[in-house]
Amino acid sequence: MIRPFHAGLLSILLHAAMMWFTAGVYHDGSWSALFCTGALRPQPPSLSGENTYLFQNATGYDGQFYHYMAHDPMPRGEMLRYMDHPRVRYRRILVPLSAHLLALGQMRWIDASFFAVLLAGVGAGGYWLSLWFAHRGLPAGLGVCFALLPPVLVAANRATVDAWLAALTVAYLLLYVRQGWRLYVVLLCAALSRETGILLIAGHGLYCLTARRWKDAVTYGSAALPALLWWRYVATQAPHTSAELSGWTYGFPFSGLVGELAFRAGESVSHPLLHVFDTVCLLLTLSILIHIMWRLVRSPKGIFTCHLAGWLILSIVLASLSPALARAYWGSAFSYARSLGPMFLLWGLQPQVNWRLTGGAVSLLSLRILIDIILDSGVRNL
Repeated sequence: MIRPFHAGLLSILLHAAMMWFTAGVYHDGSWSALFCTGALRPQPPSLSGENTYLFQNATGYDGQFYHYMAHDPMPRGEMLRYMDHPRVRYRRILVPLSAHLLALGQMRWIDASFFAVLLAGVGAGGYWLSLWFAHRGLPAGLGVCFALLPPVLVAANRATVDAWLAALTVAYLLLYVRQGWRLYVVLLCAALSRETGILLIAGHGLYCLTARRWKDAVTYGSAALPALLWWRYVATQAPHTSAELSGWTYGFPFSGLVGELAFRAGESVSHPLLHVFDTVCLLLTLSILIHIMWRLVRSPKGIFTCHLAGWLILSIVLASLSPALARAYWGSAFSYARSLGPMFLLWGLQPQVNWRLTGGAVSLLSLRILIDIILDSGVRNL
């Protein structure tokens, strides 16, 4: 029988196998290829000795910047000049800083430490999800499914940091009833992992307010303070760029997502089956958002609906992007299924829903990402 510890270990092994597949099969065994560093972007001179794998004719992906941050976790000096949106990237300090500390600041150990931190997040997520299932009388072995969630799959292919927020979301679901300092630490770390981690704190605060637990709302709301202070410090050091939500342009509600669907309907493509699959995934995402709205109307005070309310608002904002921005965000499951991963996770784990149905829906998004990983066609998005 698979126990939670085994589920965590199996999640690590599965994630490591996917990392090895990407590096070993397609990139000559170079694990630095997982950072997806683009040759069209200048590289920091201090890292020239690393012989980092470069993707030709590409600007790269998010992982390259988290790699730079792991070498220098403070937003100052050389690294800022080689990042696309330093203010946005440096807010997501949890994983890069953890890798830097694990390596004891030794440059030659940074890459291995970064991968170790990513694997630790997947192992923790698998362990916590296994506990969550076991507490509900379901097989603990289902916790291994954590390694197949969209943000976790993308992390295995592109060294992104989103898997840790997904893991912390599962930890929250285990701890919110008992409260205590562990819950506080989970919320604090979530906000430092990436900006959307604040939604976990906001959702818990809303839950406390609906339960008239005023003191808890204030106490756990203060878990956002370290992140807010860090963001403020980053803002004083890093330049502002157009990557901020406030700098984006928007249309009517859902106009960006609907426009992307309309664009796909008239697009001529070389892989029609994958094109249809992409359209199905977008329609599925839209259906999930509509279902969340319906659940909010029916039971607005539950723990899951309190959290999904914030994710729904964010999703509507992103679904209303102007056509060019909507194309960049909704054009690939590597983007929207990764960044909205905690929302899909919360939606799939809700009580009083058919878990086979919700799990199957999320699995389709994971399958779309997995196909690109296997075919190595995801590099077109770099």
